Amino acid sequence: MRRPSLGLNPGNELEQASVRLLMGLALYAYVYTYPYTSWFNQHDSLQSLNQTALVFFSAILLLLASIWVWPQKSPLRRVIGMCMDVGMATYLIQASAGIAGLPLLGIYPWVIIGNGFRFGTRYAVAATFISMIGIASVLDPRHLGSGNSHALVATLIIFGVLFLYMSKLISRLNGAIEEARKASLIKSQFLAKMSHELRTPLNGVMGMSELLRETPLSAEQTEITGLIQNSSRTLLELIENILDISKIEAGKLQLHPVDFSLRSLLDQSCSSLLVLAQKKGLYLVWDSPESTPDLLHGDTRRLRQVLYNLIGNAIKFTEQGGIEIKVRSLPVTHREIRLRFEVIDTGCGLSEAAQEHLFEAFTQVHNATQNNAEGTGLGTTIAKELVEKMGGQIGVESVPDKGSRFWFELPLQPAEKPETLQETVVNRAKQTPVLILANPALGQALGNALKTWNIPSTQTDSSHRALELLRSAGNRGKSFGQVFVDQQMMDMAVDHFARLARDEQLIGHTPWVLVSDASLRFDRYFQDMGFSAVLTTPIDKKMLFNLVHTVQNPRENTGNNIVSLHDHYQQSQGKKGLSILVAEDNIINQKVVQGILRQAGHHVRVSSDSEETLDILAESSFPLDLLILDRNMPGKGGLDVLKAYQMMETAHPVPVIMLTADATPESMQACLEAGASAYLTKPVDARMLLDQIARLCQPRAASAKAPVGSTASAAATRSGALIDESALQGIVDLGGPEFLAEILRDFAQDGEQLLRVIQTALQQEDYPGYQDAIHALKGSSMQMGAHTLLENCLQAEALKPHAMSGAEILNITAALQQTFHKTCRALTAYLDGQRQTR
Repeated sequence: MRRPSLGLNPGNELEQASVRLLMGLALYAYVYTYPYTSWFNQHDSLQSLNQTALVFFSAILLLLASIWVWPQKSPLRRVIGMCMDVGMATYLIQASAGIAGLPLLGIYPWVIIGNGFRFGTRYAVAATFISMIGIASVLDPRHLGSGNSHALVATLIIFGVLFLYMSKLISRLNGAIEEARKASLIKSQFLAKMSHELRTPLNGVMGMSELLRETPLSAEQTEITGLIQNSSRTLLELIENILDISKIEAGKLQLHPVDFSLRSLLDQSCSSLLVLAQKKGLYLVWDSPESTPDLLHGDTRRLRQVLYNLIGNAIKFTEQGGIEIKVRSLPVTHREIRLRFEVIDTGCGLSEAAQEHLFEAFTQVHNATQNNAEGTGLGTTIAKELVEKMGGQIGVESVPDKGSRFWFELPLQPAEKPETLQETVVNRAKQTPVLILANPALGQALGNALKTWNIPSTQTDSSHRALELLRSAGNRGKSFGQVFVDQQMMDMAVDHFARLARDEQLIGHTPWVLVSDASLRFDRYFQDMGFSAVLTTPIDKKMLFNLVHTVQNPRENTGNNIVSLHDHYQQSQGKKGLSILVAEDNIINQKVVQGILRQAGHHVRVSSDSEETLDILAESSFPLDLLILDRNMPGKGGLDVLKAYQMMETAHPVPVIMLTADATPESMQACLEAGASAYLTKPVDARMLLDQIARLCQPRAASAKAPVGSTASAAATRSGALIDESALQGIVDLGGPEFLAEILRDFAQDGEQLLRVIQTALQQEDYPGYQDAIHALKGSSMQMGAHTLLENCLQAEALKPHAMSGAEILNITAALQQTFHKTCRALTAYLDGQRQTR
């Protein structure tokens, strides 16, 4: 079990204890010097001083150890620390030689001020009370002489007034801090609320424009709807940034470190932005030297978010040239790894004045040359906050009109289970080979360049040999990932070669690239031959990288290729003609969701409030395959409807998708814990919605024919039959493996508790208690996709009160307990598999 972070200690007791240790060392250094040394020697008190020093420093070390082991706030520990400080000062003053002890009176205000500022007014009052007792105890004239008693009384009064005044100042300061905190919290809540409210109309804009693109449109209308979509996505990105900054300011941002491959993360992050760079005619390249550690442990989601923000900004403010991303490791000690990420662009650059305010929230950078002041200024602010949250630092180096170099350094740890990531690394290296038909010099240059990116190649300068290689690959069912053809090949004209390949159907879906000098104009003639791109010589490695990566990852090259919703749903192998109930109170959202579903070929029924939804669900005549709920309907919300639906007697509970404009992790967890099968935020992404429906309903279509309780099917022989992996994948998609791990822990703990309740109710023949526990376990089983456990729960629910004393309930309960433990093992195995693939 991991030790809680010291950051959980709100009063910073560690700092106070560290200062106590340093002050104690200084205090005893003073005591062991003149005039104390001669006095202690005369009174044989040196041994007593040494003993008290040993006790004092031992107590300090014990306090430090307790803070390290139990970092949570501890009022008792704070009071003990005060008593130690005041007690030691009082002892030394009493043991001192007359007036020599008076300088130690300064320890008392230090104790009060330190505790007051760190822990608040109550602790300042407590420290004042303890200090007054200490000062009163040193007024004995036998220790300091009767001539000094009046001075000490005056000192006591002065200190009393000073303490009261200091307490008042501390109270006012803490009040001001609390007011500032409340103001910041109100601002963050306002931003979060506004981002939530903006999602509803934005859902209408994005949804309706998506549906409009499904209708016959002219070229101009298609362009206009595309602009609407792009503008909507930009607005959605701004809303997400506002939500992120509000979470950061509210202190709700949490890190979830996992094992990951650095090079895989770079590939995924940069390739998703490659199309944006290419649309502006920019190159985007990234590199991580072999000497840089690859298998690491850190928060991939936040690291990817920082890269997105910085690279996105670089693309936005760069008009010529391109962007380069570099990663290198810095010298470190022990197990820590420190990486430096650099995003280098050839854009407009920044002045020194602009750099000073670059990372401030809502600050726009204005460039006089381009008169460019785009965005909210939140991207770099969020990047800075995330980097610092992860324990790193960020900065920028820039020259106006020449470009910028954004950098950030992060401390990371080696992967905890590196062996689980090896398969990912190996798969990344297994790139699809390419075929190069070119003269030996050009072929070797292309092959060497491709080799640096782990892309194998087959080279030949014979067109007949190239045709044989294409035929052989086709016969084996393993086509080349790409074909490079040199326009200047000597043994056959390029158009004749392309025609032969096309006639033999050797081109297929393989992209062909024509390699030629810069004088070639790539027009319709070459497209008709089958070529999809041209690469000019001399070879520019950056352009080659962009071209190859786009082809190796065609799903990233979205461009303007539009796939209809119906075709998209078919490609995702979704079941057609589903009966879907949509519960949504907003009319625009109703039309959007209804339009998306009907375009995909589904039958849709719409309800406007919770009562109408429950009435429809109660109709036995209405065939239902899927339920889509708006979480924030007036009256009873989506969660209430879902709970009521789970209480209904249904032969086959259907999957439930929860829609909400609240994109916080807390909202997501609340929906999943209530039993929702999936969770989507508004504005609704049409393709994401259809993907979820295909995922949820495809397994259902295959298993709906089997009666509840049947365990004799062939699928039951597989360990995976205990659980619905698609339901678990939905949870992983929403929050990652660690989010799934958290839910699994709750499922196991709650399940064990419910099993104990079931066993107790069985022994006492408590039928209502038995049924309540069974129903609760059934809800958890539905949420986790635990099919077999769900069947056992349904069998137990079907039992009547008179069965409580029979053998049947004993057998069913025993089977249920056994299935629960098997399910927990299957869920753990699935989680381990997910962690291995990340």
